[in-house]
Amino acid sequence: MSVQTIPANTTAAYLAGDGTLFIRGARLVAGSDAASAIIRETDGSGRVLAKLSAGAALAVDEWNPPGPVAYQANVHVTITGTGPQLNLFV
Repeated sequence: MSVQTIPANTTAAYLAGDGTLFIRGARLVAGSDAASAIIRETDGSGRVLAKLSAGAALAVDEWNPPGPVAYQANVHVTITGTGPQLNLFV
């Protein structure tokens, strides 16, 4: 399993590839205030794979699906908050 760290206050595509790809989970760590992350397939209007939210001061929310979740092309991530960190597990 590998991990990709997504920077704070991001709206962008990640984990790009060809064909059917898989994501195994995600972990959101809040910064100084509450944080949220939405992970979608393909783009900002794609199928929602996961929504995470964490309260302030390093609170954590994790998404641990029972098995790998398939997606096409890439995932699109939107993160809000001050200084949060999102790790995607692939």
